[in-house]
Amino acid sequence: MDARNLIHQTLAEQLNINEHDIEQRKISLSFVEQDEVNLQQCLKWLEPLLPQVVQEFYQHQVSIPEIALIIGDKDTLKRLHYSMSQYITELFSGSYDMDYVAKRLQIGRIHQRIGVTPKLYLSGINRLQHLLEDIIRDYSE
Repeated sequence: MDARNLIHQTLAEQLNINEHDIEQRKISLSFVEQDEVNLQQCLKWLEPLLPQVVQEFYQHQVSIPEIALIIGDKDTLKRLHYSMSQYITELFSGSYDMDYVAKRLQIGRIHQRIGVTPKLYLSGINRLQHLLEDIIRDYSE
């Protein structure tokens, strides 16, 4: 496809991702409506803890020289804190449709553009997952 035509398509359209694909991915992950409800219910008690989660996440991230170099400055780190809070809120929103996918694709595109390697990205996602699992486990005990 001509690059000039790509500008008239969403990233999801360029990647041929549609509602059916999203539903198929949910099925392959055994992700059902009750999972959406459960995640949304977690947000009620998780939301006040977001500043703590985000702080712990970035304390770890900036301890890695390669990541600290990519982040680069205090103002960027501050914006990242806000963006991560939004990211987590959306993760627990209970709505995982085309809008959600489009936002996630855009996040991936931004990381790619600023030079975050897949290894670093997956490491960060893994760190976030562990932080969230710890908080959920502590809350449910």
